[in-house]
Amino acid sequence: MKAYFTNIFKLEIDITHMCTLKCCNCDRGISVASGNELQNMSLLQINKFIEQSNQQQYPWKQIRIMGGEPTIHPEFKKIIKAFYEYKITTNKDLNLILSTNGFTKETISKICWIKDNYPTIVIENTSKKDNLQRDFNMIHVAPCDIHENNDDYEYQGCWTTEACAIGLNYSGFYCCAVGGAIARVFNYDIGIKDVKLLNVEKFEEMFNLLCSKCGRYHEIKVDNSNITVITSPTWKKALKEYGTNGVLSKY
Repeated sequence: MKAYFTNIFKLEIDITHMCTLKCCNCDRGISVASGNELQNMSLLQINKFIEQSNQQQYPWKQIRIMGGEPTIHPEFKKIIKAFYEYKITTNKDLNLILSTNGFTKETISKICWIKDNYPTIVIENTSKKDNLQRDFNMIHVAPCDIHENNDDYEYQGCWTTEACAIGLNYSGFYCCAVGGAIARVFNYDIGIKDVKLLNVEKFEEMFNLLCSKCGRYHEIKVDNSNITVITSPTWKKALKEYGTNGVLSKY
């Protein structure tokens, strides 16, 4: 019996992997492998996602717009408008959320802009003050290094696939947004490119490759008295190679 259910009707979209904070042990890998503009989702890709969703009449229940810090995306306002129009014209019951760190004056200004112009968009503002965040997971400690002598170990996903659900970034859909970030760093070109191809089985096929690199899998917490970034051997190797293969194929 599976411990967790992969919710394919909720979605986290990382429109950028660039950030104004780069929190230690960020679960998008940004503290150790910062994103760049080539890894941003374009407005064209957002419109492609909306068009595919409309064609399939896909019943999205929740979409969370994330990053990185989404408000620093150069097309942020156009992306927000596109999602809002999708909600009011096609999917009125959609729970549309913006997740932000609320850190800079620019970000605060854009939060106010959304509240003034799109009040039905939910703002999740973590109001961070610095990049030393308590109770984060040791995301860069790969479970495959813990289970290195057990070749038969099967990864079953974690609470993220159920609570946060699937992810989308510039290279496609993944079993979760954290998995998509791992694919970015490890150069795993496995993102699903079309809404019509989404199903639980395809995402579960990603578990062994992605969950085996994800420190969230075992919920190992950082030491709040000494918050540092710790990387296990598998991550150290990937980080040495990061960027040498360019970016993944685009969604």
